[in-house]
Amino acid sequence: MTRMSSRWALVLVALGAALTAGIAGRHVPPAARTAEVRVIPPLSPPPAKPALVPGQPFLFTLADPATGRTPSYDYIRADGRPFPWGEAVLRVWTLQRMERHGQEPAVLWFAVEGGPGLVRLEQADPTPHNLPYLSPLVEDADLQRLRRRFEGKRVWAYGGGSAVCPETDRGNVSRIQWLATTPATIRRVYRIAAPFEMNRGPYVLYGAETASTFEAERPFVVLLTPPEKAYLHGYSRGNTSWSMGARDIRQLPDVSRPASYVAAFTLFGDAETLERTYSLSGPFDLHPEWSKNERAMVEGGALDLGMTKDMVAWSYGWPMIEGTPAELRRRNVWPYDSIGPYHLLVTFKGGRMDGIREDGTLP
Repeated sequence: MTRMSSRWALVLVALGAALTAGIAGRHVPPAARTAEVRVIPPLSPPPAKPALVPGQPFLFTLADPATGRTPSYDYIRADGRPFPWGEAVLRVWTLQRMERHGQEPAVLWFAVEGGPGLVRLEQADPTPHNLPYLSPLVEDADLQRLRRRFEGKRVWAYGGGSAVCPETDRGNVSRIQWLATTPATIRRVYRIAAPFEMNRGPYVLYGAETASTFEAERPFVVLLTPPEKAYLHGYSRGNTSWSMGARDIRQLPDVSRPASYVAAFTLFGDAETLERTYSLSGPFDLHPEWSKNERAMVEGGALDLGMTKDMVAWSYGWPMIEGTPAELRRRNVWPYDSIGPYHLLVTFKGGRMDGIREDGTLP
């Protein structure tokens, strides 16, 4: 039999940079975009453009929306004290008013979700897209549909779940994973007007363009409550990053929602990828016909010859190409487009896996 290790081992090369950026993707300043990267427009009609007007909401992310860097943190309470990082990150900030006084920098006042009082920022020449850490939120039909389907629901992730977890100390970020057989809960789904270069799937390879790289004009941010049983995949502490891979993610360090975690989130480039990643039912409920050995293979994230397409999807995730699950099941070649030399190609014959190619060649 041919057996491959869990896909988690394939994404580690770029993990340190991804954690440092704080979000599983790459911000794309307009001047820095490469001509080769495809731009995939959202399916739903574009919403109204964000504007610096009272009521405009933003999501506080972990990097500057214009550059992808981590700028200075200059948000101040009305009483002059710095606003705590742990109370800022991944919260919705709503612009209340903007004050201008001659040639002085503009003063913007925000109400922060769950926070008392207002928070101020001084910014020269502010626009909706250059405020430190703040990505403007937009609403559209895709977002409303995803919220109706997933918010407040338990979900199982094809190929296993993962999330980035910012911590109460600024600059500290962890990446956690959990088994495909363990559900998480989706708390909230947002859509931000901040272009990212991404790869297909939630396990995005930061800083590495591959055959599946595309530009997401309005990516989705999913806030999760992870399961109690999760595993530490890596972390960033200031200028120090650590990452680890294993044949089975159960060999990674065990973490159980440390108090230092502010929240857990992941990022998706489009609605199709988000919808096919999460299921409202677990793999063993959907497939009671699987044998004990087949269940063990799926839970361990392994690949074996003879596995069905659904077994491969639950064990390793859907291939990194466009398509709904129904469309992908009709294909007999599934590429997993990681950075070289970790490209992986799975082939099927008669509905069963009959080969794995690891030579770095994708169709």
